[in-house]
Amino acid sequence: MLPIIFVMVGRSQLVILAQLAVLRDQFLTILPEYVKIVEVGPRDGLQNEKDIVPTSVKIELIRMLVSSGLPVVEATSFVSPKWVPQLGDAKDVMEAIRNIEGTRFPVLTPNLKGFEAAVAAGAKEVAVFAAASESFSKSNINCTIEDSLKRYYEVALAAQKLSIPVRGYISCVVGCPVEGMVPPSKVAYVAKELDAMGCSEISLGDTIGVGTPGTVVPMLEAVMEIVPVNKLAVHFHDTYGQALSNILVSLQMGISTVDSSVAGLGGCPYAKGASGNVATEDVVYMLNGLGIKTNVGLKQLMQAGDFICQHLGRRSGSKTAVALSRSTAHSSKL
Repeated sequence: MLPIIFVMVGRSQLVILAQLAVLRDQFLTILPEYVKIVEVGPRDGLQNEKDIVPTSVKIELIRMLVSSGLPVVEATSFVSPKWVPQLGDAKDVMEAIRNIEGTRFPVLTPNLKGFEAAVAAGAKEVAVFAAASESFSKSNINCTIEDSLKRYYEVALAAQKLSIPVRGYISCVVGCPVEGMVPPSKVAYVAKELDAMGCSEISLGDTIGVGTPGTVVPMLEAVMEIVPVNKLAVHFHDTYGQALSNILVSLQMGISTVDSSVAGLGGCPYAKGASGNVATEDVVYMLNGLGIKTNVGLKQLMQAGDFICQHLGRRSGSKTAVALSRSTAHSSKL
């Protein structure tokens, strides 16, 4: 018979345990109960691919993403095919998905001409793309920040007349490939302008993936002084492996909308070693572990990621997808 061992817990240890329990409860209570995931793979994830992805593949990818339960899938971009040939089939993509219900399909529109083309193709939501860095704005959309905002005011006004929601993106909210670190005040200024023109949601993008919780927090604080937190979203790239950490701290600050890309597709062509957007699979896995609802099925999501990666001939950028695939393959051999 084994002896019974009594473990004596000192008063100081009990105090520490009690404090840890309080901290745990506080941590969990400040997290949102539900997080809306905005899937950007079909647009942001594919726009920089070297080889043109067939329209049929894009449509099937979108359908698979919808089947996973994603509430928002950014479908395409109505930018001139001269600048973004990969998305030159925007009209055909929209024609194929316009009657799908249960998921919203915003599209990127860089100017009034793009907006009009998007509406003619059946788009019910649009997005505009500004930058917090002057250098990046000039290199990416060939105009100054102020000039870009003037364009977007025209788009916002036209959208308002048709009751079409406009989402605003801000790139380089932490760092720029040319200017280096970007002051939070610059991000707050652009956010203020987008909010003033009526953007229903503003997505804050760490375009080159240099952000850490230490730089993301002051940026969010600056923006949240001007724009209500329920109108904000975060969009992190995983260049330095910091995306999930940055998302977690954003959730702690009240953000409840997260952009991500299936299989981690995409990435900024100006960022050395950029490994793409944060993978939707990894975001869903983390949120599941925190007990936060997304209504997104991880299995179906992985199937969509596997589908597009097989077509592109590359391995998934999602650590979750790779790990679970290995686990499945291992168990099948037992």
